Amino acid sequence: NTETVIRTILKSRPYEVQTYRMCLGILNFTKKYSNKTLEECCKQAVALNKQKYTFIKNTIAVVADDLGEAGYHHPTSAKKEPVRGGYVMPPEASSIDTLLSRSKALADQIREGADE
Repeated sequence: NTETVIRTILKSRPYEVQTYRMCLGILNFTKKYSNKTLEECCKQAVALNKQKYTFIKNTIAVVADDLGEAGYHHPTSAKKEPVRGGYVMPPEASSIDTLLSRSKALADQIREGADE
């Protein structure tokens, strides 16, 4: 049903690209609501021939409430992977004096390279 709604929206404008944000908006509802909720909401949209973003937006909360606990996405239950490869800078790295001295050193280095 979700696929049917997305396909209908994609065909609803002269240029498909005009519908991308609406489709992404519908799919992004799964950040708060469960996939089951989105599917049920889209099922109702298809049954009522109201396959539009605004219908989904205005009814998904009601559908989620009707489904109870299963209607909502629980981010705490998802096992989150730690961020790997990230670099945490010390506070002094972003101080204005440090940034200005790095900028000056880089400018001097570029000037020396241009003089050669």
